Amino acid sequence: MALLLVVSLLALVTLLVMSLAVLTRVETQISFTETVQAQARQNALLALDMAVGRLQTLAGPDQRVTATEQLVGASGNPHWTGVWETDVTGSVSEGWLVSGVNPNPFAPPTGDRSEVSLLG
Repeated sequence: MALLLVVSLLALVTLLVMSLAVLTRVETQISFTETVQAQARQNALLALDMAVGRLQTLAGPDQRVTATEQLVGASGNPHWTGVWETDVTGSVSEGWLVSGVNPNPFAPPTGDRSEVSLLG
């Protein structure tokens, strides 16, 4: 009878240790996931701040307008948005509200042009 009680208690202690190990592993994975998610949020906020800053720099003055590339008539990237001055001498392009160094809307598109759904 005592041997059966000792074996039962040993099995209970083993089960307890195994469950604590699994719980520790799950909590570690959750902590790692939350850390990565917080870093992704911070990266997104930085990109948003940079985009708003570029928008304010290019389109901030009241003498400027924005429109898509379709207005210009180029066919390379029709969904790009550009900024133009609206003075009496004519329309002068100030820049494009896209990422990259010196983007050229008249250049042929490069890379994968597949659509990505941001909101389901």
